[in-house]
Amino acid sequence: MVSKWVKEGDPKVLAENHGKCLMLQTFVNPETGEKKDYSLFYGRGKSAIVLALTKDRLVIATKEFRFGSNKVQIQLPGGNAEGNEDILANAARELFEETGWKAGRLMRLSDRLFGDSASLDGANYPVLALDCEWAGNQDLDQTESIEVELFPFDRWLEMIKSGEIDDANTISITRLAEFYI
Repeated sequence: MVSKWVKEGDPKVLAENHGKCLMLQTFVNPETGEKKDYSLFYGRGKSAIVLALTKDRLVIATKEFRFGSNKVQIQLPGGNAEGNEDILANAARELFEETGWKAGRLMRLSDRLFGDSASLDGANYPVLALDCEWAGNQDLDQTESIEVELFPFDRWLEMIKSGEIDDANTISITRLAEFYI
């Protein structure tokens, strides 16, 4: 039977930036008593990721340089909640800030998704935005450089299948949304 490993002591902060933190945490194997140090990435708060569709079923996507993959990726808009902001308000704000579009309707697709539960403690909260309408210019953070592009939903699925879209969060949230659209 697989058992939960026990954290020992407080994690040691190795680096911290942009709402994320690299920590070193000691865990104890409950079966052997052996201690192991693991590097973990901790998120600071909640983060909504939004599959946004116009009334014509166009996916509102972002193109942004991503440091982890070291390339420009096509992804869904999203980002960290501010203060005690709930997930739907977080999703609406991030959608507008990153794309200039506003949702007619918002719905949570699931409680949360773990992108890499082996080394990340943070979860993303998938949201579906329907009947989106363009509302104005982007309101980007000074560290963001984002292009917006619209794709017919069928083309979007083809891009996932071909590997042109290779972001795991984008793919999993799209697949979840298919149950509702």
